[in-house]
Amino acid sequence: MEEGDTVVVSGSVVIPLVNGGQLEALFSDYFTFSGGLISGLESYMIPPAGPRS
Repeated sequence: MEEGDTVVVSGSVVIPLVNGGQLEALFSDYFTFSGGLISGLESYMIPPAGPRS
């Protein structure tokens, strides 16, 4: 999503664990641009409830 000098990226990640389970989390990153370069970044993540097997 983009508006003016701000771009928002959101999604999910799945991280495999050594024991065969996995961690899942949701994230949202807010990028601010100035002169075509990234001038700011805010990141938010919803922690997983725990490993899933």
